[in-house]
Amino acid sequence: MSEETASVSVVIPIYNCTERIEGAIRSALDQAPRPLEIIVVDDASTDSFDRDAIAAIDPRIRVIRHETNRGGGAARNTGIDAARGELIAFLDSDDRWLPDKLKLQLSQTWERRFESVFACGNARLEAGTKKNIFNSRPPHEGEDISRYFLIHDCTVLFRPPR
Repeated sequence: MSEETASVSVVIPIYNCTERIEGAIRSALDQAPRPLEIIVVDDASTDSFDRDAIAAIDPRIRVIRHETNRGGGAARNTGIDAARGELIAFLDSDDRWLPDKLKLQLSQTWERRFESVFACGNARLEAGTKKNIFNSRPPHEGEDISRYFLIHDCTVLFRPPR
């Protein structure tokens, strides 16, 4: 596997965010390299989420539905379990990726190919202007890494155990 040939599964958990999901999906589809698949996990939405319309956007999209709401973490785990890619990237249903996001992450991941986890800062768009968000500090030794990533505006791309 190289950064050009890595297969990426994009996991998008959704709960009652129908009006924003198509933009998130299209931002993932516009990446280079193109993702192997996009797994949308509907966490028992009660709004007008149309599974068939979402799946019809592109043949690489799979929609999985939870019958009861189990939360974002459970939806992400369902996506991980269903993923076929060598790498998994998470995208929230109300977010958008900048065009070179996956390419940049893959290049950084490939440079660190013997490590298990790679994280990077996010960019936030406010009133049409890009605002970079950088981690305010590195994680402390022994700190809960999941909590660190959540609090300090990080995105994670990781290799799942196979």
